[in-house]
Amino acid sequence: MTGFRGPIHLSAGEVEARVHTGPGAFALGYARPQEGAVFVSFVGRSDADLRAAVLAHVGDPYTACFWSEESSSAGAYRAECRLWHEMGGPEGDLDSRLHPVPPGDVDCPVCD
Repeated sequence: MTGFRGPIHLSAGEVEARVHTGPGAFALGYARPQEGAVFVSFVGRSDADLRAAVLAHVGDPYTACFWSEESSSAGAYRAECRLWHEMGGPEGDLDSRLHPVPPGDVDCPVCD
């Protein structure tokens, strides 16, 4: 997950302290300390407030979060697309099974 920060524990305190309020992409999953890994199960983004988007998932069954801070909604979309494809896209084990929807006329950096 090149360019992504984390993982952090998916809690309100951790997210509020570390994730910014601008555009960005994120990945949620489950920490497996015994294996030294985090298994990503969900990929998403926010075009305006990454912190709020991640906070909306606190209380979900996910326990870990990675994130990428971007300077625009187009950048957030491209980061989300790259990660979604890297995690297997529609053939992967993601809970977010549908291809990310672009914000306007922005092409997927993997599909196109």
